[in-house]
Parts: sequence; structure tokens; C-alpha cells
Amino acid sequence: MTIETMVITLKNSYKYPEGSDILTFVKAMVDSDRVIYEQEGFAFYVKCSDDVLDKISANPGYILDTQNLIEVFKSKGDNVHFFGVVSTKTNKRVTKGILQGIKDTIEKEKPKTISWWNPTMDRFHRRSICHR
Repeated sequence: MTIETMVITLKNSYKYPEGSDILTFVKAMVDSDRVIYEQEGFAFYVKCSDDVLDKISANPGYILDTQNLIEVFKSKGDNVHFFGVVSTKTNKRVTKGILQGIKDTIEKEKPKTISWWNPTMDRFHRRSICHR
């Protein structure tokens, strides 16, 4: 999947704040190897501190700002924020492959919380994780 395809898919799947630099964001995420690739879609994720997660939760466009993304990448913490979880299928439903990729990431990273914004970017979700 090309970066251009990812950008188009994200723009068609999420309602990003006006002026968001999706192309730079996608390139940075791909370069940092923070992408879950599946045949039918993809997702991005970052590990971050509580402080950075609070900034992400307060502003849906926070992580799209290049300077903020640098801060996010430098952040050390035990939270995983998923961003741009999308399907490339025509029905746009997140499929089992992507969900399995997210589950594998959670098992690998062992975060205390996971979080994500809904597609309209008006509701932030945060869930505590109990590892057994």
C-alpha cells in the first residue's frame, strides 16, 4: 500500500481538523515503523506518557502537528494510542485482520491504557488494560 493511498483512505474515513497535514503524519508514522498493516487496511499507533496522552485527548489534531509529533515520538510511557484505524474494503468496516493486528500490538507493548478517536473526531475513547 502506498503512502498516497493511505492518505486518501484516511481523509475519506476521518473528519480531521481543517489544515491537518495528513501526508507528513503518514510519512512519519511509516518511517518510525508504527503501522499495523493488514491486507484489508491499516492502523497507526504510538506509545506515550500520561502527559502526552492528555494532550492528544484534549485536541484531535494534536498528533497531526509536526512539532507535536516529534514530542510524541520522544515520549516514554505505557499508554498506546491508536490513530487512523481504517479498512480499505468498500464497506469501511474494520475487519478481523486489523483487529488481530491491534490485539497483537497490545500483547507486544503491554500498555496500561489504549485510546483512540472516533472517525468524526468528536469523541475520545480511553480504556484500561489488565494483562494476565
